[in-house]
Amino acid sequence: MHKLDVGRTRFRELVAGALEAKPALPLVHGSDAFKLLNAIEDGELKPHPCDIFTGESLLYFFYGRPSYRANADAEPTSLAHYLPILLILKTDLAGLVRRMFPFDSGAFSRGFYSTHLHHQMTIGDFGLDVRTSTPGKLISAFFGDPVAYLRAEPAASRDVPPEQMEAISYKSIIAARDANSLDSRGAAIELQTASPVSLIDHVRAVILPAPFIDKGTTGAKLKGLGIQPLPYMVHGRTRPSEYVTTITDLCYRYYVEIGLFESGEIDATS
Repeated sequence: MHKLDVGRTRFRELVAGALEAKPALPLVHGSDAFKLLNAIEDGELKPHPCDIFTGESLLYFFYGRPSYRANADAEPTSLAHYLPILLILKTDLAGLVRRMFPFDSGAFSRGFYSTHLHHQMTIGDFGLDVRTSTPGKLISAFFGDPVAYLRAEPAASRDVPPEQMEAISYKSIIAARDANSLDSRGAAIELQTASPVSLIDHVRAVILPAPFIDKGTTGAKLKGLGIQPLPYMVHGRTRPSEYVTTITDLCYRYYVEIGLFESGEIDATS
């Protein structure tokens, strides 16, 4: 057990006692085009040394919502290397998940949530049961249903006993709406694994820049692995972070395409 795993269990127990919201959502993994090409060559996503859980090599995923922003601080570029991609998984990584948190653990460790916390709260206080039902239970307890979770719209009517201080802090984090409020990672469920993740076994679709489909061989390679490419149009001299909304829209349209939601329920289609 890592020293950061030590914590109170109030939040974990509260979530474990909730009903599970349905439908279950795919896990997603955000990265950039350079790392995607390497993963295709390797046939898998490989864990890398973590600067938060020091001494461990980890891979990070979010439940359902594409909240990771690859190269968020990068300047405008015409190089495809830095452009964001999103892998949408076809399995839940059952048996492979090491940890689960209700938010981005890196943002917590860097103090982004500090105004919503008691100064003695630790990341371990927010660790969740590593079960496939846990994300749905957290969504039920704090958002109500998966659509509200995907829209980052917490259920304001959810009452929490005053003794559940971690839950009250979490409610404050996901409800932040001021001009300097946190980005969507504060309300996205994070999962970690220390195991390599096979593309052919676990990935069902990839959102990626269109030139890799129109002009390159990446699309054919993905299809050969049974992975559906979902391309987006690229504009020169654009910051990688400016594609976040486009990727989210494509991801949610794909959820409709595979039957998780009705048309217009989470996408822009009416």
